[in-house]
Parts: sequence; C-alpha cells; structure tokens
Amino acid sequence: MRILYLGIDPTHILEGNEVTHLPLITTVALPFTLLNKSYSHTIITSKETIRYMNFSDQGEIAITIGPSTSQKAKPYFSQIIEAKMFTQEGVLEIIDKLQPKGPLLYPRSIKARSYLAQELILRGYEVDIIDVYDTISISSVELPDLALFDRIFFTSPSCVSSFFKLYNGPYLVDKFHPIGPITEKKLLQKKKIVEHTPSR
Repeated sequence: MRILYLGIDPTHILEGNEVTHLPLITTVALPFTLLNKSYSHTIITSKETIRYMNFSDQGEIAITIGPSTSQKAKPYFSQIIEAKMFTQEGVLEIIDKLQPKGPLLYPRSIKARSYLAQELILRGYEVDIIDVYDTISISSVELPDLALFDRIFFTSPSCVSSFFKLYNGPYLVDKFHPIGPITEKKLLQKKKIVEHTPSR
C-alpha cells in the first residue's frame, strides 16, 4: 500500500507498505520540574511524552493509549496497562478501577485535551500534571500529488489542522485515514466544512 504519513513517527506502519513521510507537525521540549516523590502509575497518552521524559524513577506501571505508545513505553516499565478505548476517557476508566489508588504522574503535551486532567482533579485523585512538550505546525512544505497514494494517515488533531492549511481540494473519503477517535472527530469536522464550502 502506498501511504502518505503526516505524523511524526511512521515506524509502526513501514513493514509491507510504501511509505512517504511528510511530517506536518513537530514537537519541542518545555521546561519542567519533577517532584522528588514516588508514583503508583504514570499516564502516557503519546509516544512523544516518552521522548521528553526520564522514566527511571516514575513508578513501575504505565497506563497508555494505543499499541504504538505501549510498545514504546515497555522498556521503561515492568507493567503496561493499555486503555481499551484509545482516548483519555479510556484512561480514566482504568484509573477509576485501580485498587489501591496511589499518586499518579501525568506528563503531557501543553495542547492536550483538558478532559482527563480536569476529571482527575474533580474526582479527588492525587495527581501531578506536567506539560513536557508543545506541538507546532510545519507550514513550509508542499504537498505531493495525493493521487499517488492509497492512504493518507493523520495522527492527531494538530496534524489535521496543519494539513487543511495547505490543502483546499475535495474531501477524499477513501484516502483520509485518522489514527484514533479524537483525530477522526477532527477530520470529520473538516469534512463538513469542505463539503459546505461552495468555492471548493
């Protein structure tokens, strides 16, 4: 399959595919300080979190979103609990069932959805929420001929936004492939805009 991959790391789809990697987003580290304490669980919602964290002292169990993030986290934790729903809601479902409930560490993107952080605080969990990186759009690129590809992979809402700043053609329902339900929701929002814009 000929794939145009617009996210940061296409490693997990390289096998058996002809992949063109055109990242439309990048990440940059933010300054942060970790408290000198132990955590029962670390919440990891993206592979980029692992890139910017030193997990040597952050507990033995990670709660993750998605198989590629779980795979990336394995070397740093003795146990991985992967959310059945690949969303913050899925992570919260796991945390609600934890017994006993110890301190949680939640390193994240500064642009992460606020849902999980807000719910953890509202429900009274002991949690340290740390913004460790930011996501930035890459606008100095030129899109290739999309007809050359069977699938176009979007890995995040930021990726979707960056793409539609560069693309003003028709919505290619058979080609556009979102990874995860939140990215899919963002892509469907763009679909409605495209289909109701007469100039397109």
